Amino acid sequence: MDILVSNETGDVVYTNADIPPVTDEQRLDVAQRLRIKLQTYLGEWFLNIETGVPYYERILRKGVRKQDIDVIFQTLILEEPDVLEITEFSSTLSGAREYELSFRVRVAGGTTDQIVIEV
Repeated sequence: MDILVSNETGDVVYTNADIPPVTDEQRLDVAQRLRIKLQTYLGEWFLNIETGVPYYERILRKGVRKQDIDVIFQTLILEEPDVLEITEFSSTLSGAREYELSFRVRVAGGTTDQIVIEV
């Protein structure tokens, strides 16, 4: 059971001094896990240094192509055990080296809402 985290702030949600779990809807649970996974730097979490995105190693470098970054994120998304397929994927890489992706995935419980990640 996962703890409910706010999409806007990333903080744990409290309701009447209780910490509610993520709802039973699998698509919401998967969406939250993907947001957390894709916003975690590889090696950042001391309990599992193999969790996260290789931002320093492969993304935050000079001359990295948008296509290569897309493949990294798509691979990480598809590694999530409950993800059946990516149904939508779009990304932009600005001249200021800001990368943004948005996507939807299909899980056994349906399709997730749009998930947006900015780097």
